[in-house]
Amino acid sequence: MTSRRSQMWAAMVALMCVVGPDVFGQSAPPQTAPPQSPPAQNPAVPNPSAPNPSAPNPSAQNPPAPNPSAQNPPSQTTAPRPAPPPRGMAPPVVLDDAGCSNATLNAAYGFTLSGQNYVNNMPWAFIGQFAGDGAGALKGTGTQSIKGSITRARFTGTYEVRPDCLGTATLNFGGGPAAVIDFVVVDDGREMHVIVADQGVIEFGTAKRVRSAPSASKPAPAKPALSRTTPRSR
Repeated sequence: MTSRRSQMWAAMVALMCVVGPDVFGQSAPPQTAPPQSPPAQNPAVPNPSAPNPSAPNPSAQNPPAPNPSAQNPPSQTTAPRPAPPPRGMAPPVVLDDAGCSNATLNAAYGFTLSGQNYVNNMPWAFIGQFAGDGAGALKGTGTQSIKGSITRARFTGTYEVRPDCLGTATLNFGGGPAAVIDFVVVDDGREMHVIVADQGVIEFGTAKRVRSAPSASKPAPAKPALSRTTPRSR
């Protein structure tokens, strides 16, 4: 009898070991997992959470950007404006190409020149007439007074008229010293203002056109023939 009870207790203990204590209202003590150690860091693989010293720092101070509204120096220097003329005076006129040439002086002109020769200490005056051929050559004659001494003179020369109507002429007086003349043509070739351009003299004057040179394409008009009429007898 006793052995049979022993066998029954042994069977119950074995059943409790197989089924578990929860079946019989007993709770097993909680089991805690062993602590896990952090994974070892592989030096070959970069850690995304670690700061990268080579990456640009967006919070760093950036250099100031250029200001487009700043004043830039001018790329080209502009010529200064001329000063305005004094009050009451007309502004100077800048002439462009006025269309003058040597052909402008294809005419005869009457002229007068006077002034002082400071090299020889003598006053001088000269009047006369000259004619240009329209191709750069001229010749003329006139009367001059040197300290009151009157002489007649003939001269030849050359001239050049530039497109701005300024010109230069050289006059030769039969073996004597040549005279250099500067002039400006005005009024469409009808008049000239003249100055002697030699050193040591102040001599100037004017020349006015007296007639145009005859043109080869326009023959001179023929004079009308005179008709004789018989007087009526009374």
